[in-house]
Amino acid sequence: NSNIFIDGNLVAILNEGEVLKSSESSNNSLCIQSDKKISVSQLMRSGGCNGHPNNLGNPSMISVLPST
Repeated sequence: NSNIFIDGNLVAILNEGEVLKSSESSNNSLCIQSDKKISVSQLMRSGGCNGHPNNLGNPSMISVLPST
């Protein structure tokens, strides 16, 4: 029963073990919040994800784990 908010809007209520997938096609920053501790992972694909004018880039992944 974790409420998940993106930019202040409630987008999902997740139970333990559930996952929310979201695809964003813009270069805008998003604020992800929850009323309980969550882990967030960001997968950036190769290509335009790095802002290179010729769409060159390497894929990368960032994981943010909750602090205790």
